[in-house]
Amino acid sequence: MSDEINIGSLDRLISIQKPTTSTDSDGLRTVAWSNHATGLWANISDSGANEKEEDDQETAINKTFFTLRYVSGVTYKMRVVFNSLNYYITSIKVIGRNRWIILTCEKRDNE
Repeated sequence: MSDEINIGSLDRLISIQKPTTSTDSDGLRTVAWSNHATGLWANISDSGANEKEEDDQETAINKTFFTLRYVSGVTYKMRVVFNSLNYYITSIKVIGRNRWIILTCEKRDNE
C-alpha cells in the first residue's frame, strides 16, 4: 500500500475507547470504557462476516477496516466506536512514518 491515502475518503467519524477495570466493595471487577481519542475521521471498509463458536454458540464475526490519521497509544485492548456500535481491535498497521493507521476490527453479533 502506498503512503498516500485520499483524504476525502476519510468521511466517517469514529472514537477509540480504552477499558478501565475497577473493583467494587464486594471485590467484583467491572470494566468501564473511556475515550482515548474522539472526533477521528476514518475510511471504513468491510470484508464480510464469518461464523465462529464462542461459549457454545455460533457467533457471526464481522471484520471491518478503519483507516485514519495516526493516533498514538492505540493497543489491542481498545475498541472503535462507530454509529454506537463497538468494534474490537484485532490488528494495528502503521503506514508511513506514523502518518496513517489501519485498524482491523471485529464486531460480534452477540453484543
